[in-house]
Amino acid sequence: MQRDEVVRRLRQLVKLRCQIQQLEEALEILNECEREIIEKMFVRPVPKASDKICEKFDIEVAAVYRRRNKALQKLGDFLGEMG
Repeated sequence: MQRDEVVRRLRQLVKLRCQIQQLEEALEILNECEREIIEKMFVRPVPKASDKICEKFDIEVAAVYRRRNKALQKLGDFLGEMG
């Protein structure tokens, strides 16, 4: 591998690491339910995430999606302020 390619890949990794750190900071602003929704639906997707979240937090499916939308809005606002 050429030196230039190594440098390019290192820069990509550093940028990715910064993005991961921003995501971790953003997830901290969410409450437990919102964080679990985002993690199970987007960060580390699991099959039937909404059903599992409903059961754990004793909420309806519609509430999961309302909370998901609210959490996405909070994350977007937070990340927008950072950028």
